[in-house]
Amino acid sequence: MKRILPFLLLNVAVSAITMLLVLVLWQAAHPMPKAPLTALTPVSSASQPTAAAASYNDSKIEILTVIGAGDLEFEVVTLKNTGKNPVDLTGWTLRDAKGDSFTFPAFTVFPNGAFQVFSKSGTNTSLELYWSSAAPLWKSGDEVFLYDPSGEKRQEFSIP
Repeated sequence: MKRILPFLLLNVAVSAITMLLVLVLWQAAHPMPKAPLTALTPVSSASQPTAAAASYNDSKIEILTVIGAGDLEFEVVTLKNTGKNPVDLTGWTLRDAKGDSFTFPAFTVFPNGAFQVFSKSGTNTSLELYWSSAAPLWKSGDEVFLYDPSGEKRQEFSIP
């Protein structure tokens, strides 16, 4: 053991120095972004919209894509706030042409924040919401509609 111990210690030291060098070089080649990433931030259902939240007319929520159409396990609608202001989506709805609808719970999505609405059942998080449908909702050629609480159509998306 006495003969092996110096080699083991040397191996540990060389490995630690190598790893430190790799991390320093990686950080130099891939610096961290200066602006923090934003995401969906939940608010309690008892809270009221704040002055920081944009009015409906200022809202810029886009339906980016529908993935997994026809497969309940993977079916998901991705949305994003492309505006410059936070948007309180409480009471907004996603609808299909057949009249099925999902009403958003109380939460605010900040600028550049994106989130997903899954067709299947699950537990809502700050980035994933669940429609709790028993069957797939979408197929190729269907349209997804987004309405604000006043009933105005804000966005529509055709599934390719």
